[in-house]
Amino acid sequence: MRTIVHWCTALAIISFSYACKKNADKQMTQPPTVIDINLVAETSTPILKATILSLNANIGGLYSAVPVNYAKTSKSYPLIVSIHGGGQYGDGNLDLPLLLNDGIPELLDEKIFPPNFISKGVNYSFIVIA
Repeated sequence: MRTIVHWCTALAIISFSYACKKNADKQMTQPPTVIDINLVAETSTPILKATILSLNANIGGLYSAVPVNYAKTSKSYPLIVSIHGGGQYGDGNLDLPLLLNDGIPELLDEKIFPPNFISKGVNYSFIVIA
């Protein structure tokens, strides 16, 4: 009886080893999955960045927002220029956060601006300048 148990155990170990090796061989022969970052739709909110610079007497700073994968891709993105109203005038430095009170800059600041828009089955993400 002991001999039968030993043979059954040995057979089970050999079968298990063969099954593991077979699965490992399968995994090794399948080509790796390559994801083209240019075709992937953005899923995270754009990265908002303040820039203080004096272009002229009226422009002392701006906010820019780029898609999260902007630096990783060669994809072209459309540009949205958001022009503020009279309530956001300032010195471009300390008053720059006033731009975040309305419109697209407010949505970007609150992280509720959609990372992509779909039109006719095509995903679009945008660069925003405010």
